[in-house]
Amino acid sequence: MKINYQDLAEQIVEKALKSGATQAQVAISDGTKFSVDCREGEVEQLFSAGTTSLSLKVIVGNKVATASTSDLSSLTLVGLIKSSIDRAKYLSEDMFSSLPQTSNIDFDIEKMKLYNSTAEGIAPEVKIKKIIELEKICLSDKKIKRSSGASFSNYAGTYFLANSNGFSKNYRRSNSSYGIGLQAGSDDNLYEDGYSDSCRSYDDLLPVDYVAAQATMRTKRLIDAKK
Repeated sequence: MKINYQDLAEQIVEKALKSGATQAQVAISDGTKFSVDCREGEVEQLFSAGTTSLSLKVIVGNKVATASTSDLSSLTLVGLIKSSIDRAKYLSEDMFSSLPQTSNIDFDIEKMKLYNSTAEGIAPEVKIKKIIELEKICLSDKKIKRSSGASFSNYAGTYFLANSNGFSKNYRRSNSSYGIGLQAGSDDNLYEDGYSDSCRSYDDLLPVDYVAAQATMRTKRLIDAKK
């Protein structure tokens, strides 16, 4: 049975208030993530799975406590609420801790372009090839000693938010990123740097040759650098 995360967020806010919180806010992130790490032309680590996490913020008087979990079972969530409220009572007061008041803002969230599905439709082999090519270009520079590793990741999912001031909304979001770390110099005096790029849409990522050029330039500039 599929969970209605918006309803769940609202229910946890209500339970937190009944348990003693003055104010409460819940955020739930549900989506899929892909990531791969390569070094010296070989895949070292690959991850592809659905991910769900929940974060809770409770305010007791003017004292704030936060907690998070990826276990959304009822028993865990009840314990999370209780421990957060208990912990908040022992923390310092923050006079500016209150949640913002809800106001009606007329805007089209689609125009913000927070979500793009392109990366989800691209085969893992293509993403792996992208970072292997990036590493190969970087290592072709004779001043680069070695690669610390190249990586690629993308995420797509929905963010649900509800709080005790009556706000309850959600939106879809995505992200794609890739980059590399490099080493230059002598074995007893190595310098490390690199470069990466991150975008909402896979199509907007900087070209591989540009990322490679930036990574090698940033790493080589450290050789014989003086203050």
